[in-house]
Amino acid sequence: MSAIFGYAAIMHLITTTILLFIAEIAFTQNRRYFETDSSRIEIQTSYLGTQTIKELIKRKNKINYTVKDDKGTIEIVGKYDSLENKTGVWKYYNGKGQLIRSEDFDNRLWSVYKFRLYPHKNLLNEMKAKADALLIAIYGKEFFKNLKWNFENSFYSIDEDNTERWTEPTNKRPGLFLFRYDIQLDSTHLYRKMIEFEIDAKGRFKGNDTEAIFGFQKLSKDTKAAFRLTDSKAIEIAKANGLVETDSSRARTFLKWEGNYTNNFFNGSFKYYVTIKREILKSNLNGSSVVSIKYDVYIIDPWTSEFVEMKKMKSVNYRDSSSGLFPDK
Repeated sequence: MSAIFGYAAIMHLITTTILLFIAEIAFTQNRRYFETDSSRIEIQTSYLGTQTIKELIKRKNKINYTVKDDKGTIEIVGKYDSLENKTGVWKYYNGKGQLIRSEDFDNRLWSVYKFRLYPHKNLLNEMKAKADALLIAIYGKEFFKNLKWNFENSFYSIDEDNTERWTEPTNKRPGLFLFRYDIQLDSTHLYRKMIEFEIDAKGRFKGNDTEAIFGFQKLSKDTKAAFRLTDSKAIEIAKANGLVETDSSRARTFLKWEGNYTNNFFNGSFKYYVTIKREILKSNLNGSSVVSIKYDVYIIDPWTSEFVEMKKMKSVNYRDSSSGLFPDK
């Protein structure tokens, strides 16, 4: 991420943390719960009178989410899945109950209904089209079918002090645009923020380091730019190369970007990991439990479905944090 987006992101994080802290204090003063045969409803009311309503649909494991202002007017309506990812169409209203915009998280589209709040909507649409075209030029249309634009984690920047989420309104003309794309491996496996890059208003890439650009792999002429691998096929390949599942230890899979930490545009490669637990070690540090989990990791090329290698790796979990996988030397 560039200096502009990096600085803005830090300031946004600090501001958001403060606001969330204040909101949490306010909300916890008045929290009510209701149970029905099909749902569990939680209503939080702030000192300002704003209400946040969460309705967990038990059998469907979905959460209906509603925010109302102090006058009872709906501000936000949407849904979460069981992992608290936004799904379906989210709608945002003004204080008069008029629809401002909608965000479709299934089809990765957003629509504007109060156009005076979005004088640069056409520019944003133009930049999104340029970003798509750049990806197609590099990887081709076939691979582009695997990509899902992550508009919730894409931003535009006006200057170092003004960075906004893609769907937030602004009267100032943006000049720099940060895009993030998810990769849909198959119908049930979505991997978030696997490609990131910035472009200026002319559609030119900005930055050439691993923080500003990643997710671009240089492929050989013999490699067709499309992911042929599925989750089930990856596990089969791993089993053919030594992986053994048991009732207590099942294989888990995920797509990973392996950066090579260079300043080249093509600065890494995608790999598909099939992991299985090998050993669990527990210890104590400063009165807190430390859990080290060792894995056998079978690495597969998602472009060709060829087995690459098996690595010994581990993760360390301490308090509420995890190290992620790293080599087990």
